[in-house]
Amino acid sequence: ASAPASAKTNKSYSSVAAKPATTITSSSAAKKNGKRSRKPFPRQVASAARQFTAAPEDSDPGFQYLYLPSRHKETLPRLRAKLAVLKINNWRVLDIHFPARHVVALLVHNDYASDLRALFAAAGITPLSDFDPLDPKHLDDPRLVSLTTDELVQKALSVHQGRLQRALKFIRSIPIRHAVAADFCARAWIS
Repeated sequence: ASAPASAKTNKSYSSVAAKPATTITSSSAAKKNGKRSRKPFPRQVASAARQFTAAPEDSDPGFQYLYLPSRHKETLPRLRAKLAVLKINNWRVLDIHFPARHVVALLVHNDYASDLRALFAAAGITPLSDFDPLDPKHLDDPRLVSLTTDELVQKALSVHQGRLQRALKFIRSIPIRHAVAADFCARAWIS
């Protein structure tokens, strides 16, 4: 019983040893492991290159919300798909929310805001320049009718701060999240 087992072992060893040695390249090794090696996307290369370049002197650190008219609320994936159709880089739009009826807010870096405005202008979209997210008229809640004006202002501030804190939770990149939070604190939007 032990002789056939050793014959099988020797037979399998001899078949492996008889095969010629092949060189394994990185792409063939990746295919063998079930993973394909991919070329990096241009935005990944640009992001990596930014790490090793000096910041432009005219760079404006900080972030801002651009407020746009909207016919109705949409799911975020659909809204991001529509932004992509307008050739807007969704990776640079850090947050999207609806602060009021028929208004959508996009959080972007100050350096990208002018590019974004130009893309919107090319598409015939005019951002809302006079929108104030802290205005109590945007609270649209019938339960708040009995509040005084000062209480409505405080409620509007509370709702706005809640939106900003929620936005911070959804920013994936930790360094960007910290930069946005520091900017929000510097503007006294959150504490």
